[in-house]
Amino acid sequence: RYSHRVSGAEDDRDAANTDGTQTFDWFLSSEALFDLLEMYCKKKHAILDAGCGTSDLLPFLRKQKFKGRLAGCDISRSLISHRNTHEREFNIEWAVSGKEF
Repeated sequence: RYSHRVSGAEDDRDAANTDGTQTFDWFLSSEALFDLLEMYCKKKHAILDAGCGTSDLLPFLRKQKFKGRLAGCDISRSLISHRNTHEREFNIEWAVSGKEF
């Protein structure tokens, strides 16, 4: 799964952010992933979003009452720093992982 910012809507998988930018999930939307996770995970399970990028999956899961440990990691230090600063209310762990190449 790979996410990145786009300047305009590419298709119906794009979701507008509050700052006017767009988040694009290449694999599935958060809603579609939620349906899969509900089938295979309990809301108390831990979930790691490796390569989380700008995806709204983990905040979306928290809003859907997922109570387990939620963690996202990405190689972008600035992205993780931003998420740690601006998304505290969701109680999600954000971490820098791996090396940039």
